[in-house]
Amino acid sequence: MIKLLDNEHQQKGLLLGDPDSDTSIISLWTLKEAVAKKISKKEYAIIGQLYNAERGIDMLIRTLLANPQIKLVVVTGNDLSKSGQVLIDFFKKGFEEGITKSTQRECWKIVSAYEGYIGKDIPKEDLESLKESILCTRIEDITKLDKTILDLPNVKRVEKVYEKVVDDFSTYVTSERGFVFHHKTVVEAWLSLLDKLLKYGSAYQDLNESNINELQNVTIVLTKENPNKLFIPDAFPYGKDHILAYTKEFTTQNKKEGVGYRLRTAFGFDQLKQCVQDLEKNGEAMLAIWDPRQDKGSIGSPALNHIWVGLRNQQIKMTVHYRTLDMFSGFPQDAMALICLQEVIRKDLIRGSSKKKVGLGPLVIQTTVAYIDQQVEEACKDIIEKYYADYIETEPSKLYDPRGNFVISLVDKKIQLQFTTATGEHLKTFTGVQAYQLRRQVLREGIVSSPEHGVYFGLELMKAEMALKQNKPYVQDQPLR
Repeated sequence: MIKLLDNEHQQKGLLLGDPDSDTSIISLWTLKEAVAKKISKKEYAIIGQLYNAERGIDMLIRTLLANPQIKLVVVTGNDLSKSGQVLIDFFKKGFEEGITKSTQRECWKIVSAYEGYIGKDIPKEDLESLKESILCTRIEDITKLDKTILDLPNVKRVEKVYEKVVDDFSTYVTSERGFVFHHKTVVEAWLSLLDKLLKYGSAYQDLNESNINELQNVTIVLTKENPNKLFIPDAFPYGKDHILAYTKEFTTQNKKEGVGYRLRTAFGFDQLKQCVQDLEKNGEAMLAIWDPRQDKGSIGSPALNHIWVGLRNQQIKMTVHYRTLDMFSGFPQDAMALICLQEVIRKDLIRGSSKKKVGLGPLVIQTTVAYIDQQVEEACKDIIEKYYADYIETEPSKLYDPRGNFVISLVDKKIQLQFTTATGEHLKTFTGVQAYQLRRQVLREGIVSSPEHGVYFGLELMKAEMALKQNKPYVQDQPLR
């Protein structure tokens, strides 16, 4: 009998086979269901995915310890995050005392070129016993699994149960709908979205009877992603080849389905050609993906509804409307493909008209529902822990507020706030002797759009008031002296 630990997400994330089998299959980033279709249930006890070694291997090790009948661990599938390699290194190279990269917690660190951690609450001797009693092997094609040629260890071990102590990861209460994300690149927006879905997402069961966490009415603004040099970070759940192939499904018609087909053929004319003509003549165009004749919001209907394209200030700007969008695996590839589609339209406009100096403006993606499946929550936490600080600026003084900036100084025994555009053009001046008084004036104008800017602004105002009262010099972004 397979013993599952008392962890709701773990139980949802596993496929169970023959309880008498001695084999566990780890499909990494490849869907476990896809692997299960290729092999008989009698060949395995459990199939599970392993997105990330920094958190995921810990839960896997606990499951193996609780199931002493498992003697073979087969690693297969796409190893995008090198979690499979780390797992193999655990059995081949072992582990040592260490600390986690992000939270600096004591742990057992796997001896590997990549990061992988196991909780220090598991005794060293139990981990050594596990290594000796299991064969871990990589098999590229699961249909080639032949246990008769494998030399399984003849070492017995007893059941050991170490329940996972759940780390604090708070879920907060917020408004039900209306979220805006401003970012330069896709990876920045993606990490921020995953973070907010983990913290604020509402639980819901969708049409597929999948349990999801969702945010409603989400707007994402991307300003600096380069379609001619797409940035594909290791954090993404797929690599460059996948992104490039997927992008072609938007920019070309290579089959009788998908976005490219609906843009080029499905409605009886080439919408992209018409789009260029409309931009030249009217400065804007609408592209339809949703077909009301056949799409009724059921399973299989396109999540992407329509695309608005506008020519404003010599820039091609695009706003895209989704019915629903999977933020874990769907958003990164769709955002990249849409940016490339935006560039195709820009180039076609330049090529076919007199408008030769047209740049690429922001891409705005709006979705009624942004969601993640609850089965990938642990993977999202892994990704946030590993990559968030690498791509998301958290120092308030360095964060850009699209509405403008404040230059704060002391002038004639008063606090002076000069509000400027991002390029430094003066917009308005506020003066006062109390931070509270100035705060009310600024809030009334509605010129602070981000929490980070508000926190930074408030701290600097209080510092300026203290300097004024204590007759000390004040320099913005510098400590009082």
